[in-house]
Amino acid sequence: MHPTYFRIELDNVCDIKTSFNYASAQALAYKDIIDVKFVSNKGDKNVDRTKKATNLSNEHEVSERNNSNKEIVNAGADNRENIFLLHLSNFELNKLQTQVKDFVYIIQTDQKYHNALADITNQSMIALIIEPVESCRNNKTSVIAIATATNVYIFDILYLGKVFPDLGRILEAKYPRKVVHNGHKIVDNLQHRQNVNLSGIFDTFVAYCLVSDDKTQRSLEETIQDTLNLPLTYFETEETERNPFKPYKRPLTNARLSLIAKKALLQLKLAEYILHKQMLKNFHHHCEQISNTYVVKVTLVLCNKQRKSYRFY
Repeated sequence: MHPTYFRIELDNVCDIKTSFNYASAQALAYKDIIDVKFVSNKGDKNVDRTKKATNLSNEHEVSERNNSNKEIVNAGADNRENIFLLHLSNFELNKLQTQVKDFVYIIQTDQKYHNALADITNQSMIALIIEPVESCRNNKTSVIAIATATNVYIFDILYLGKVFPDLGRILEAKYPRKVVHNGHKIVDNLQHRQNVNLSGIFDTFVAYCLVSDDKTQRSLEETIQDTLNLPLTYFETEETERNPFKPYKRPLTNARLSLIAKKALLQLKLAEYILHKQMLKNFHHHCEQISNTYVVKVTLVLCNKQRKSYRFY
């Protein structure tokens, strides 16, 4: 995945119409991609070894979107392969990449800082990422990333010096809800490093455990892979592969900041997907069913009234 331009490079690409396998990697522009499928052989645990289905008809595209709530679809009895449907549309991928490119990097309490706080305060849900946080309080806070529905703000705590009270009050408030992953690590870090008691927590790992009944420890990237079917390679670029992340080295590279922004945005997408497509799926279905039933009844009543009026004349 290129960190700036709207294109993606894929290995093991297969044309599903002609069954032709490309020997070399294929670089594709987002605008040329109609649909994406990640295919793995039965029993193969490496989902990152993927194939790409291209040039699908519009009819097939609509059919796939209608069935997008099915995570795994049988590819046929002959090849017995599992097809993993990508749970983000091309529009969402394009929007995501635009937001990643336009992240706001904050190193001082200037107008950009205050505009960010104003935007964050008006949200109902935000994604919160701290780097590094694996060792909880033993990690000195380097950066805090906050993603809203439209923007990503990356606060460089090493440059800022600390989490200031105005940002701290937002983190301690019940709203907006803070989407975190493995929230106990973030809570511990903020409490002991920044004297901030995080509140209003939506933990995507806890949510994933509830809907999947699988309590195996997973990183954010692995949970995104399992839920949204994005491969782990989506979080890699040539630069991040060459240079391991050094959280306390400054300046931070644009590729590293883009990766942090991408993780924050996808964490928010992950929470929305688990909440609305899985946890509240039956609720949304019943709401739609009741609404449609009401519309049918009202239509029948109006039709009966019209018939009576016609008889009168």
